[in-house]
Amino acid sequence: MQTFHSVHRMSLRLQTIGTRVVAGALLLGVGACASAAGGRDAGLPTVTPATASPEPLAAGRGIGPLSPVPLTVADGADAGMASGRSLNLPEGWTAEVWADVPDARVAAWSPDGRLVVSTGRRGVVSILAPTSAGRAPTVTTLLDGLANPQGVAFTEQDGRTILVVREATRLVAWDYAVAAVPGPDGSIYVTDDHAGLVYRLTPGR
Repeated sequence: MQTFHSVHRMSLRLQTIGTRVVAGALLLGVGACASAAGGRDAGLPTVTPATASPEPLAAGRGIGPLSPVPLTVADGADAGMASGRSLNLPEGWTAEVWADVPDARVAAWSPDGRLVVSTGRRGVVSILAPTSAGRAPTVTTLLDGLANPQGVAFTEQDGRTILVVREATRLVAWDYAVAAVPGPDGSIYVTDDHAGLVYRLTPGR
C-alpha cells in the first residue's frame, strides 16, 4: 500500500490556494442564493402552490422495461455480498462486478482514464487503472490518512490538473500527475458502499 509520502513523490502536492478557490466558489454560490431570497419582493413572480399532485413517472420511461440481469464477476475481482445477485437493467445491458473497494463511496474519472474512488471511514482514496476486458482493474492507494473522504472531483488551475477531495470538515486539493492509460469504454461505473464494490454496466450494442 502506498503511503501519503509516496504519493507526495508522485507530484500530488497540497495546494491550499486550490482549496481556497473551490471554497470561495461555494461561498459565492451561497451568497447568490441569499441575495435571491432577500430580493423576492423586487419584481419577482409569486409562486402559487400546486393544487394537484404531479403525475407519477412511469417505471423505466425512456429506456424501456427493466428486467433482472445476473451479475458477472471480472477476473481478479471478489463479488463478496453481490455473489449470485442481479440488477434490474434495460434490455440488452450487462452487469459486472468490476472491482472490490471496501467502503467505496464516490467515484470520478480522472483526465487520464483512471477511476478515483473515495472510501469514507477508511480514510483512503484509491485509484483504479483499467486493464483488459473481463479483468479487474489495478487498485492502488492514492491517498490515505484522510478524515472521512467523500466527494472527489477534478478541475484545472493555471494549466494544471487538480484533484479536489471533500473531507469531513474541509476541502483539500492536490496536483494530479497525469499518466497515459486506457480511457473509459462507454460503460457506466457505479459504486456500492454497502458491498464495497464497483459495478460496470454496459449498454447493449
